[in-house]
Amino acid sequence: MSWRSVAVCCLFVGALAAPERAFANGGTPQLTLEPAGPYELTVTTSPTTIRVGQADVSVLVYQASTGELFQDAQVTVTTEPLGHPGAPGRFPATHAQADNKLYYAANVQLPEAGRWRIGVQVESPLGEGATSFELEVSPPFLAGPRFLLLQLLLWLSLFRLWLRGHPIVVAVAAVALAAALLWQWRRSQQRPPPR
Repeated sequence: MSWRSVAVCCLFVGALAAPERAFANGGTPQLTLEPAGPYELTVTTSPTTIRVGQADVSVLVYQASTGELFQDAQVTVTTEPLGHPGAPGRFPATHAQADNKLYYAANVQLPEAGRWRIGVQVESPLGEGATSFELEVSPPFLAGPRFLLLQLLLWLSLFRLWLRGHPIVVAVAAVALAAALLWQWRRSQQRPPPR
């Protein structure tokens, strides 16, 4: 295996270990024109596969009586674990967090894999409305046995290069791999701040 192969492997591991970016204002439709008090709500989530960590919940609020977008509400997104341990959360959804300012967006933290109830509450002078939907949260992509196997394969490749007389390449790759492992471990230890 050449040093180029090791470099490509390290870049590959880094790309896989990086979290999927949550794109605001779009994604997977969860609710479409769902009645909620004096409102109708359209709710989307992203990324497409929701994994442990941060996810985007975007909400369009329509006035039910006119069908027009309503921009002056206070929107809150709540998270509640279903049938597994985990802390519920409460997250404000605002236009400031949205790329498209017609949406209210919230970056929610989902600290555990499993089924979650996502609630959306809307308040304004028109009144209050609420709705919810359930969502399956998948474990992190590189978790458990898959990540350990990938680490083992990379370490064995580095050892083979070291035996073949490429100590500088091995040292650089080992430092990069150790940094990726440390980052993954620290990320797994983070919990969302209490609310």
